Amino acid sequence: MIFSFDEAQEAALHHYTKSFRGFSAMLTPEQAQKLAEKDSVVSVFESRMNELHTTHSWQFLGIDSINQYKQLPMDSKSNIIVGMIDTGIWPESKSFIDEGLGPVPPKFRGECVAGENFTLSNCNRKIIGVRYYSKGFEAENGPLENQNQPFFRSARDTDGHGTHIASTVAGSVGFGLNPMEMGSSYGLIAGSAAAAPGASSKNASFCKENTLDPTLIKGKIVVCEIESIADDRREKAIFIRQGGGVGIILIDLVFKDVGFQFVIPGTLIGQEEAKELQAYMAMEKNPVAKIKQTVTNLFSKPAPAMAVFSAMGPNIITPDIIKPDITAPGVNILAAWSPVATEATGERSVDYNIISGTSMSCPHVSAVAAILKSIHPSWSPAAVKSAIMTTATVLDNSVKPIGRDPDRTPTTPFDYGSGHINPSAAADPGLIYDFDSIDIIDFLCSTGATPLQLVNLTGEVVFCKYPPTPSYNFNYPSIGVSNMNGSLSVQRTVTYYGKDSTVYYSKVDYPSGVKVKVTPNKLNFSKAGEKMSFRIDMIPFKSSNGGFVFGALTWSNGIHRVRSPIGINVVSV
Repeated sequence: MIFSFDEAQEAALHHYTKSFRGFSAMLTPEQAQKLAEKDSVVSVFESRMNELHTTHSWQFLGIDSINQYKQLPMDSKSNIIVGMIDTGIWPESKSFIDEGLGPVPPKFRGECVAGENFTLSNCNRKIIGVRYYSKGFEAENGPLENQNQPFFRSARDTDGHGTHIASTVAGSVGFGLNPMEMGSSYGLIAGSAAAAPGASSKNASFCKENTLDPTLIKGKIVVCEIESIADDRREKAIFIRQGGGVGIILIDLVFKDVGFQFVIPGTLIGQEEAKELQAYMAMEKNPVAKIKQTVTNLFSKPAPAMAVFSAMGPNIITPDIIKPDITAPGVNILAAWSPVATEATGERSVDYNIISGTSMSCPHVSAVAAILKSIHPSWSPAAVKSAIMTTATVLDNSVKPIGRDPDRTPTTPFDYGSGHINPSAAADPGLIYDFDSIDIIDFLCSTGATPLQLVNLTGEVVFCKYPPTPSYNFNYPSIGVSNMNGSLSVQRTVTYYGKDSTVYYSKVDYPSGVKVKVTPNKLNFSKAGEKMSFRIDMIPFKSSNGGFVFGALTWSNGIHRVRSPIGINVVSV
């Protein structure tokens, strides 16, 4: 351990006092272990670098824009503040203009911290506050000056990711971009037919560095192939441009639907398109292709689909909670970018970029949560989560189950959670699965939290029930049982959010090998805010052989459908 006060001060990097009480410090493994053994410490974990996950998504979700949501009630509030932790922001982007916005909400307690190339005037009624934190990064990686990357000691974004996320979750709208005029025809050549002296045609087909003959590809569009899933797609285009090529057609069977920022005009095609292209090139003595202006095809079917790179369940930490919770647009998302962040754009300075990943889905869900909080200011975070999850759809726009790219393979709640987010339905969910701090304590007890850990987490003395409430009885919008040994019952409580009296009826999609009975099977509500509980009895009649089986429980009054996925691992009958 660190014994002297001076040594402790030198080791400490930052103290946290807002969302939780804690600190970061430079410790040896032995010091960290001894610290973790102290009763007053909830947890000790090593700081690590997190990789950022990398177009008309709001229109696809049925919303023209965040601040043009047509179904907002007249009494909804507009002073919802969205906070984010990311690589910074590029305040000059048109996505952050504050035209038409009211004053900064009085409840805001943050500040606009100036820094290098970021003044107080860079904040406005859209970007209402910024801070920047570099001490922890520099403690682990050394000074920013030694990173061989552009940087500002301020909240100004040099990576692009933070700007992209901020403009997705709460960017301004109402401006257009001038498209490029294209239409010229260029010769086509396969990379394998343009091998440089000393390079094999196979390596040239992958358009690797120094494998293409500049005299053969100059002024032409080059057709390349993928050697492995880890290939750098953008790099291939750079090598073609260096040799004088004007475009790239990349045959990519896995990521053909993912957009990449190429330094030259480019497109990705799959197996069927590749066969057609190769047949055309074999028939024509001088094959050509025309580079046309990029267009976005709206209302294409089937959509949505789970991205090939999207993570899957089950939840290994708390397996009775089905994960993911929800899915949202995350592929080929066009949003604002930092013009100095050229590493991801082929050394080109751009104001907008198309990227894909979990980070693109997150701001869509965050924005919907902000909209719901605006419509329903009294809702708890649990209520917002419930509304989003229970109104999600598991069908694509061709009314078929959501599949997984690239081949639309079948999916389960371990792929999409409760389904694809539906903002309009979430604004009026009908019923809510809510929970409070007592429910959370019961859940923590079910995961093995000790009384001392509970004191440190809650700030007061609390005791676990004995026996503890099973974690599958946590009032979550999904229903998961990870270790079913014979019959069991699951409890849930719903709160009615409506105006008039109504009756909800239950409908069960049975998991394979499990009989499910809901008691009562109808819920009579007379007024808003009324709560009613029900029991779900599950009787297995065959093992699920170490895997999960899935179903769903849906409550409906003929207007609203409140759906909860069911996931069960039957260990024994």
